[in-house]
Amino acid sequence: MPWAHSSLFVLASLLGGSTTAYEATHPAIYAGTYEIRLCHGSCAEAAYFTGTLVLFEQPLRDSQGHAFRAELDREPVNGCFVRVQTSTDEHAYVGSRGYFSWAVQDGAAYFQLARSPDGGYGVSLKLVPKGLRGTGRIWVDAVGLADPDSPAVPPDVVIADRLGAADIKQCPPPPEPVMHQVGQPRR
Repeated sequence: MPWAHSSLFVLASLLGGSTTAYEATHPAIYAGTYEIRLCHGSCAEAAYFTGTLVLFEQPLRDSQGHAFRAELDREPVNGCFVRVQTSTDEHAYVGSRGYFSWAVQDGAAYFQLARSPDGGYGVSLKLVPKGLRGTGRIWVDAVGLADPDSPAVPPDVVIADRLGAADIKQCPPPPEPVMHQVGQPRR
């Protein structure tokens, strides 16, 4: 039965390798609770979105240990947000609260605060001494929707000041229709 031991070793190696891969794209240094502001242009004047952002080091799990994913998201949920203030800005594409999956891509944490089948609002943030800084941008994946002659919309400025460790109490209750167990068929 030497093959049984070698098969178990291969399985253990593969399982161990996936943890390392997850840690490589989800560095613990990003995990935390942040005050987040989204601004058109400089945030010196006013933010059109202010709220709390939480990035977790690991995917969120229920009491049975099942990871969840948000609607239209391929990866397990490991972040949440709650808007605490907004102006009447008609371009506030982000909802009042939600869950998402974040990962580091090209040296920045990337996640989507809004998502639909043909668009969303993506955020890209880099580490700075006070927290995270970067940009947010609405994206649309619908043919013929955008006028090719219209000027490009500049990205929003996104500022996330670190408040402390990742705190699940800052997240909204997960809405049942939005959360799905990973590996389970959707209802």
